[in-house]
Amino acid sequence: MYFTIDDITENRIDDDTLIDLTDKEGLGEINTTRVNNLIAEVDDMINGACSGRYQTPVSPVPSQLLSIALDLVTYKIYGLRPQIEPPKTVVDNYATARKDLTRISEGNLKLIGAVAISGETVTTASDLPAVKAPTPVFTDSKMAGWMEEY
Repeated sequence: MYFTIDDITENRIDDDTLIDLTDKEGLGEINTTRVNNLIAEVDDMINGACSGRYQTPVSPVPSQLLSIALDLVTYKIYGLRPQIEPPKTVVDNYATARKDLTRISEGNLKLIGAVAISGETVTTASDLPAVKAPTPVFTDSKMAGWMEEY
């Protein structure tokens, strides 16, 4: 298990909102069965994405993987009550988390601290591809002296 209900309430959804989203019976408490089922779903998603590159379950859980897991489960929790629209940040974070899982499975996002299938622990992200950007239009040399003309 990559995270617990406590991780959710400490980092993503406050207790009252979690009760509102999971308590269909009106008992006034978090329905832990529903939340734990969603946690298991997210665990399976993560294991599926990581299984080709890392030993699963990934342990210890890298902070970036915890963040991905929490973003996924938060969206799924809102899905329990489709009449309640999730905040835009929840939707955006979910989309990013799904993309990050794809990047992990493709080897384009390294999980620092995770144990690779080879048995080696990933210690740095230095072998990640460099970010490519277009050539800057407004360089120091091109901009030098432009204020003097006016």
